[in-house]
Amino acid sequence: MSSDHDEILDGLFHGCALSAFLEQARAQQGWPDMEATRMRAYQLYEAALAEKNRRKQPAGDGCTAQREAGPGCEAPEADGGSVSAALG
Repeated sequence: MSSDHDEILDGLFHGCALSAFLEQARAQQGWPDMEATRMRAYQLYEAALAEKNRRKQPAGDGCTAQREAGPGCEAPEADGGSVSAALG
């Protein structure tokens, strides 16, 4: 019988969260501060995600990945209107 509890640490974020918890516990010599652990977990996750994405990118293509904005994600103009409203 496979346990979901064993598989949860296979996820990138959960592995980073456990690592952050253990690092903070060691640094504080006891139970880690929740806020410091949360911040460290996100730092570790962002670094691991950046590395994962860097490995996926083909070498030498010279392009950087950009996320396209979906509907409702228009950037506001300086006068407070949206770019899509100004164009349409």
